[in-house]
Amino acid sequence: MPKKKWFWNDLSDALLRRTYDPTVPGRSNMLANRLRVPRWAVNRRAAALGLSRQKERPWSPAERAYLESNFHHVSVKALARRFGRSPTAVRLKAKRLGLRKSDECYTACSLAQRSVSTRTGCLLGSGPANCGRRTGRRNASPSRAAIAG
Repeated sequence: MPKKKWFWNDLSDALLRRTYDPTVPGRSNMLANRLRVPRWAVNRRAAALGLSRQKERPWSPAERAYLESNFHHVSVKALARRFGRSPTAVRLKAKRLGLRKSDECYTACSLAQRSVSTRTGCLLGSGPANCGRRTGRRNASPSRAAIAG
C-alpha cells in the first residue's frame, strides 16, 4: 500500500474550517495552492471535517402531511414553489413516502390521455402505455380521422 502523501495538522484544519466554502468558485484551488496539496485532497479533507456540501433542510411533519394529501392532484412544480424546494426534491420525497400520481386520483394529463385513448379505440380501463400496442403507436396523438369519427 502506498504511503500517505498529505499530512494534515491543526493549523491546516483551522485554515480549512475558516475559509472553505464549496459554493464559491475557485476557493478549493486557492486553498490547495496555499497549502501546497492537490485540490482533491482539500475537498476530501473538508468532507472528513464535515465542511463539504450542506444537506437540505429536513421536511417538517406539516410539509410531509401537505405533500401526502395534495401530491395526487397538485403539480410537482407548484408543490416545489410552495415548499421552496426543487421539483426533484419533491419527487424524491414523494417516492420515499410511496406516493405516486396515478394511485388514487387522476391528473389533468392522465385524463387527457385517457380521453385520447377512448377515441382511438382503447378501453377506458387500459392505460395509455397499453393503447400503443393496439394502435401501433405508443403515447402518440390520435389521427384527425379518429378524433372526428
